[in-house]
Amino acid sequence: MARTRRDWIEGGIYHVFSRGSNRQAIFLNDGDYVEFDLLLAEAFRRHEVDAFGWSLMPNHWHGVVRSPAEGLSAFMKSVNHRYALRFDRRWSRTAHVFQNRFGAVLVEDEAHFLTTLRYVVRNPVEAGICATPVDARWTSFHATAGLAPAPPHLRVEEILELFGRDVETARRRFVEFIGHGHGRERRADDQVTAVHAVAA
Repeated sequence: MARTRRDWIEGGIYHVFSRGSNRQAIFLNDGDYVEFDLLLAEAFRRHEVDAFGWSLMPNHWHGVVRSPAEGLSAFMKSVNHRYALRFDRRWSRTAHVFQNRFGAVLVEDEAHFLTTLRYVVRNPVEAGICATPVDARWTSFHATAGLAPAPPHLRVEEILELFGRDVETARRRFVEFIGHGHGRERRADDQVTAVHAVAA
């Protein structure tokens, strides 16, 4: 049966996600994460896709992205297909790495955008992989929070504008917003302050 064609909204922001086939792992070691991270960055550039956030999880990955005129299908195929070829070659596999079709949910308004961004960036925390977003190694959190250089495809300024006009205030509010959970972890903004203090 033919798949239903997706009608992309040019300039629309989408929560995209892709899972491992049968929920199996898509990353087996740090080298896999690094490889995927590089391919993802290359795909952002090649397809002129703006990013607002992402997280790489053991058996799936998430992104919050803005659709170009051509839509996001070519972008997602570029990321998943190229990574799957390298993953299978690296681990001497022949099975499918990803489920056949990726997910994509249109973000409807600012409130939806913020809750989606928090969900994506906090995914490792909610899954119990780490204690706070600061501890997560494979997300966009550090770049948006000013703890690491931001790649050109990450729209940090657009994100921070939603939290205030002053950059430092906006970053602090962003960190507080992302760090807000269910009381299980340490405050992420306290950790960010400590990291900045050590780096100064």
